[in-house]
Amino acid sequence: MRSLNAQLEQRVNERTKELQQVNHQLAAQIQERIHAEDALRQAEEKYRSIFENAVGGIFQTTPDGRYLSANPALARIYGYASPDELINHITDVEHQLYVNPSQRRELIRLVHEQGSVSGFECQVCLATGMDDYISKPIRVQELVRALSQSSK
Repeated sequence: MRSLNAQLEQRVNERTKELQQVNHQLAAQIQERIHAEDALRQAEEKYRSIFENAVGGIFQTTPDGRYLSANPALARIYGYASPDELINHITDVEHQLYVNPSQRRELIRLVHEQGSVSGFECQVCLATGMDDYISKPIRVQELVRALSQSSK
């Protein structure tokens, strides 16, 4: 009986050590995840601040011409009170924003052919109803990603 009790106690001690090791590993993994989430949150806050406080207009659109996002500077450039107002008002960039809708198609064609476009000038309709010429430095990565996703 003592022998069985000693064996059982030894098994319990071994299993306890195993579980303690697993517990320590899980605790380390949890700490790593917490640190990674903190770093991600800080990076998101940093880039959100850059986006929100940029002097130039920054935006993303879908291939069919809907705004996915726009920063406050773009809204001001186009004469809107806020990015939300711009996004809600302009639902077809090609026909509502461009004075000459073929300019958007030309921009997309150039990006597709050349991979990048710099200083693209176009005439746009402002919220006030007036036309204005603007130059658009394009962040090609977003436009190309949207184009490649739409062709799938």
